[in-house]
Amino acid sequence: ASWDRAAAEALDRVVPLRPLTRCRSQRDPWFSEELREMKRQKLCLQSTWRTSRSESDWTCLRFFIRTYLRATRAAKCVHFSALVASADNRPAALFRVTRSLLDTETRED
Repeated sequence: ASWDRAAAEALDRVVPLRPLTRCRSQRDPWFSEELREMKRQKLCLQSTWRTSRSESDWTCLRFFIRTYLRATRAAKCVHFSALVASADNRPAALFRVTRSLLDTETRED
């Protein structure tokens, strides 16, 4: 017991314990709270279908996935349209936005 305490004290002096900081990944600016909730609902429907394997659950899941993808595409379109519109009269900013849009497409591959 005393050896454990001495070892712990020595370690605390050399390498003190500190709380871990979580590095959160940068979220996409177009990913709203509504889309986050839809994603949770999609995962719930997937789980339901995996356990039941019924045709009706599969149909609900497929329909919801299409709805989720449509909503995601619309949110991206609105966000990127606003970016382009904000840089409309500034050519350098417009090219920067365009380049960032093209770079994200190549990074996804």
